[in-house]
Order: sequence, then structure tokens, then C-alpha cells
Amino acid sequence: MSEPRPVRKEDIIWRRFEENILIFDPETGDLSRLNVTAARIWELLDGQHTTKEIIETIRSEFKDVTLDRVKEGLMKIFEDFEKRGLIDWR
Repeated sequence: MSEPRPVRKEDIIWRRFEENILIFDPETGDLSRLNVTAARIWELLDGQHTTKEIIETIRSEFKDVTLDRVKEGLMKIFEDFEKRGLIDWR
């Protein structure tokens, strides 16, 4: 069985704004701003990348962050996105 892949929900509207990403959920009316790291993770939530691949990408792009910190941060972001109904798993 293959590893589940996180994917942004299709009805979520998002746009890059400088180094951040703005996310709008039309169902709830919530508007959020993602910081640089969370924005990069959001871009990778295309259903093509496994969690492991996302971790590897973030580690390679943000070299001053430890592997444990990347994993911990990613899990917190996934929990937040799931709680707010922004992502699914394939």
C-alpha cells in the first residue's frame, strides 16, 4: 500500500502574495495568511508528494532547520489544515 498523499481541497481559493500565501475558504468565509515555510508546504500539497517527500523538500530548501523541527512543524501544520478542512488525503 502506498503512503497517503496530502492534497489541498479544490474549493479553497489561494494566491501567493509576496513570500506568503493567502487562503480563503468560501464555505466558512475564513481568510488566512501562511508564512514562508507554511506557504511552501501548501504549494507542495498537490496530491503528488508524500509526507516524506515534502519533508525532504523543506529540508533541502530551508537548510538551517533540523530534521526533527521540520517533521514537528509539518505535523502541526497538517493538524491545523485538517482541523480547518483545508486538506484531504489520497
